[in-house]
Amino acid sequence: MVAQSGMNPSLDLAQMAPETGTFVQDFQVYTMASQPYFSLAVLFVCALGFGFAPLALAWIWAHIFSPPKPYAVKNAIYECGLESKGDAWVQFRSAYYLYAIIFLVFDVEAVFLLPFAVSFSGMTLAACGAVLVFVFLLVEGLVWAWAKGILTWA
Repeated sequence: MVAQSGMNPSLDLAQMAPETGTFVQDFQVYTMASQPYFSLAVLFVCALGFGFAPLALAWIWAHIFSPPKPYAVKNAIYECGLESKGDAWVQFRSAYYLYAIIFLVFDVEAVFLLPFAVSFSGMTLAACGAVLVFVFLLVEGLVWAWAKGILTWA
């Protein structure tokens, strides 16, 4: 009806059909532009539901289909079927962690440079400059790690 009469869809329904009565006069037609955050709220609720629904289903499944039956053997601590001997705490060198992080940085660098290598002939000078800045920052990180002695395996 709105498209045929050429009226603005944000007008009152009472203006479009005044013979309908008082109930329709109080009703306002809302467009998506008049409620800009409604779609964000719907997406936020869907995102929360997407995260919490599997957790709720797992909790329900655990309480319905697998009732707890604790006993001494089930609650015993074991590893590979053997009793634990001594303390499980082992001192871990942070150099292994730093070495792994450096590896991940340069591994991700290869992933980012692959599209550049594929489309090298069709790139503009600005894109080549951006890739050179990227490579320069990574080389700077490599020089820093080398100077700090992170890459020495001793």
